[in-house]
Amino acid sequence: MPKISCLHHRLLGDCCDDGALGRFAYLAEALGKTSWLLAAVQELVRHPAVWRRAKGLTIASFSNISIQEFDGIVAAANIKGTWVEPQVPALRGNILQNQYAQHWYRVFLDAGTEERSWGASMMLLLCGDSRFFTWRHKYERNGDLNQVRRLKFLDANLDVRRKMDREKQRKDTLFGIKIEQGEVYPFMDR
Repeated sequence: MPKISCLHHRLLGDCCDDGALGRFAYLAEALGKTSWLLAAVQELVRHPAVWRRAKGLTIASFSNISIQEFDGIVAAANIKGTWVEPQVPALRGNILQNQYAQHWYRVFLDAGTEERSWGASMMLLLCGDSRFFTWRHKYERNGDLNQVRRLKFLDANLDVRRKMDREKQRKDTLFGIKIEQGEVYPFMDR
């Protein structure tokens, strides 16, 4: 497997909270670099330093992957008995939130009534994040007049980007752990 480039390592090195790691994953997927992103995750989770494995798991949790794919990445990270192991449920939660958002987006688009569609849009806004903008097109059908009208509603009446911006919430965490600015423990190698 090829090593990720020095520039990518440098960019990853600058990510010092979950907000930055999530933004990194989002940008890679938005630019069509999903295979590169997953290769970077695989390289990180196989690294001897536990904090790098945690970084790989966190990036994976902010990617548009399935729970099964994430569980495979967790297994490859070999984190049993480390300080990272208790963080896996929170990281898995990031994957689940994305799956819920996709479910509610499909309901929003295909609902039989406007009330159900509106309710689904509210649920989407509660559980979705910036990943929405990388996968939404997979569920939209050209020419479906109900969907066209609903998409116009979503884009015009709801501040989707602002409501799905989770970066402020994630800025105070690293690898799913609440941190204070400048805190190093428990991320030091032991």
